[in-house]
Amino acid sequence: MFDDLIREIQNLEMIQPGGVRIEIDMPVDDKGYFDRVCPKEPCKCNFKVLFVDWCDKVPDECAYCPKCGGSAAPEEFNTQWQGDYIQEVANEYARSAVSEALGRAARKSRPTKISSGLFSISMSLKHIPSPVKVVLPPEADEVLRQDFVCSSCSCRYSTIGHGYFCPACGHNSAIRDFEHTLELTRKAIQAFPTIAESVRLIHDEDFAANLIEQIVEDQIENLITAMQRVTEALFKDLPNATTIKVDVNLFQRVDDASQKWSEAAGMSYADMLTVKELNFLNGMVHKRHKLGHCQGIVDQKYIEKTGDMTYLPGQRLRIHAQDVIDLTNVLERLVAGLKNVVVLYKSM
Repeated sequence: MFDDLIREIQNLEMIQPGGVRIEIDMPVDDKGYFDRVCPKEPCKCNFKVLFVDWCDKVPDECAYCPKCGGSAAPEEFNTQWQGDYIQEVANEYARSAVSEALGRAARKSRPTKISSGLFSISMSLKHIPSPVKVVLPPEADEVLRQDFVCSSCSCRYSTIGHGYFCPACGHNSAIRDFEHTLELTRKAIQAFPTIAESVRLIHDEDFAANLIEQIVEDQIENLITAMQRVTEALFKDLPNATTIKVDVNLFQRVDDASQKWSEAAGMSYADMLTVKELNFLNGMVHKRHKLGHCQGIVDQKYIEKTGDMTYLPGQRLRIHAQDVIDLTNVLERLVAGLKNVVVLYKSM
């Protein structure tokens, strides 16, 4: 009996050397997008890729996270639910195959009582704790979700907030990212009433207010980061940029970046913005630094660098939606001016 069973099991592998390949129908959303999650700690970004593009454009060897740019084998981007679903389908296939093998072995052997519970297959997964994330209600999720099309390989994907890297080829465009950041920021500000109302239905008024405050502050980080990347990328397009020494992170410092543009192109940020706009931009850059590194707590250095006398050391910064709108408009004007400078110099 058991010799026959062993032969039947061995026959399964002989039929399909190297293991058994099972086709599984994976669910997608109404637009045909496929849920993915970054396998890298501490990113764990949730994003989506159009299923046909995931199949056709993502190579078998590597895929990329649109947030952190981390790469891994495509199968490592399965969500927890997808991993459990695939495991269950595999288990069911194995149970069915063993059951059929048992039946064939029994028919070849002397009559023997076989218990249906003789074989069982189980798997367990060790979960690594990850940071607790706020799960937005569907209405808020839809408002903040941003769709992208890679300018290099045309892969279509979407993320909550900004996506910097193509999941298929890893391509990253600073100019495209800047434009998308402005678009998403304005979209988020306009959606605040919808987001707040949706969150109140699940939590409470205080939770909704705190969430909106966090989203507002996140926009400052996104905008300043986009500013740094796009101004640096445009600067590199200037014909003589390679002859000018540029320090790391220089383009997140307004005065230093303006000086470098003046050296390379004879035009500074003051040629693109008013004095009031320049002072505002400089202040927002310093506020972003405090939010990112000091939890928004003001110190004397911040007051000296910005001239902002509305705070005392030890107080916490407050960022309002209008600050975000104003910053978006100022950055749009600045980058438009710098792009014109690059076009001018390339035409000379």
